[in-house]
Parts: sequence; structure tokens; C-alpha cells
Amino acid sequence: MRKALSIGLLIIGFLICGPGIALGYTGVVTVDNVVAKAGETVLVDIFLSSSDVPLAGFDLPILFDADVFEVESVSFVGSLFEQNYTLLFSQWTLSGPSPDSDTLRISALPDFNLAQVFPVSATSGLLARVELTVKMTAAPGTYTIDSVNYIRDIGGVLLPTQVNFSDTIGFTLLPDFVGGSVTVQTPTDVDDEPSTLPFSFALEQNYPNPFNPATVITFTLPTSGYTTLTVYNVLGQQVADLVSRQMAAGVHEVTWNASGQPSGVYFYRLGHADGVQTRKMLLVK
Repeated sequence: MRKALSIGLLIIGFLICGPGIALGYTGVVTVDNVVAKAGETVLVDIFLSSSDVPLAGFDLPILFDADVFEVESVSFVGSLFEQNYTLLFSQWTLSGPSPDSDTLRISALPDFNLAQVFPVSATSGLLARVELTVKMTAAPGTYTIDSVNYIRDIGGVLLPTQVNFSDTIGFTLLPDFVGGSVTVQTPTDVDDEPSTLPFSFALEQNYPNPFNPATVITFTLPTSGYTTLTVYNVLGQQVADLVSRQMAAGVHEVTWNASGQPSGVYFYRLGHADGVQTRKMLLVK
């Protein structure tokens, strides 16, 4: 279900129309590269790295192809701004620079119900996680997820629309941006391939889920290569390094024993040359 939260967007001017633009900010916003098939739903993470200034909000207008993807939700679980901030997202059709795409705008504002602003001083971490469904009509190919960067003239007022952060005194910080992509794979006829080979890069839902204390994670690699499988808590902290080595093509199973971890939601992330996929699991003790 497509969700949209527009309340509060009028005050995003706090983020993008502060006292000025601060030069020399070192932060980098990066979007994941993932692989999917038509009809599949994938999670695309947006990260911040190399930040050198305490932050008090962000505005992330992200460009994607609405003919290929449907935005299901935006999650802020584990985001650097999850606590003490109002987190918003809205979606609209963009005219002008790229009329065939849609814009997803993700924003964080200080919680004005609090007596003070709590700056985010972490140098890196998760900003948001976007859940996208690949439409059944999507043609195979690689589709970019890019940033929006243009100036709108609203009643004579020039309003920039671009990826930016706000520092604690209201200056606008412009990070570097590394776009991501979703590669939609070509469907493969099982009869045309040797039965011993996998057909796509895939990370399966762990089983059992919920679990206590151990669970099995299954994944498929279409090609051999260096592979990582890591587990993170809701704060974005790595709690387990399950795989970090060269692996052969095929179906693999890894067991995670979480006996030393508290109950809660965890995310497991598979990285490989063929893409990155992330899923959620629940430990209940």
C-alpha cells in the first residue's frame, strides 16, 4: 500500500532555507544496489558516511522510475534520526527534469514537542530503508535511484530541491551523493538451465521466524565470489558476522545462534557482486 505523509512539509524550509550554505561538509549519502525479479519486493537502504558535523535534520528527495517500481513504505527503524525527530515521507510526480519518474521525499525534522534539539553526532549509519515492489510489467535491466537537484520558482521565491542536511544552527550542508540501482533480472526458464545451477541472486526469509535462540538463513548465489552475511540490531550496530569469504555459486544455509542477544528485531544483509539484499527477523526469548 502506497503511503504518504505530507503534514509538516511546509516547515522543511527549516532544513533548506536556513541562514546559508556551509561549505566543506564531508558527508556522503549512499543508496544500495540491489537485485530483484518482476513481482518481488526489495529493501533499499540509504546510508550516511564520513559526516564531520553534528546534524539536526535532513531532506532527501530521491528519484526513481514509477513505471517500474511501487513504493510500499519507508522505514526509519535503526535510523540515526529514529529518536527525537519527526520523520516524514511523501511522493509526487516530478515534471520538468525527469517527467517519467517519481520523487520520493524523505525528511527528518527536530521534534518540536521537545524543549531542545538533540543533534546527531554519529559519523555514519542508516538514514532510511525504502521498500519497493518491482511491477510485473517491468522489463529486465538496471534502473537507477538518483538524487533530485533542481531549483523551483514558487511565486518568485527560488526554492532548491536537493539532498541536504541541517546543522544545529540552521546552516544547510550539501553532502556528496552516490546513487544506487535495482537490477531487474531476466526470468529464466528452468528447462533451459542445468538443474545444478541457481537461477538468481536471492536472500530467503529466515526459518523459523520468530526464533529462539537459533535460526537458519538461506541464500542463493548465481556466481562464485566474495560474499558477506551480517546481522544488525535496530540501532544499526553490527552484532554478527556470519559470512565473510569467497563462496561458490549455489544454495547456501547459515545458522545464527543468537543466545547472547536480547529479544527484538534484527536485520540480516547479504552482500555479493550480484547485489545486496536485506531482510528482517524477530528474536523472541
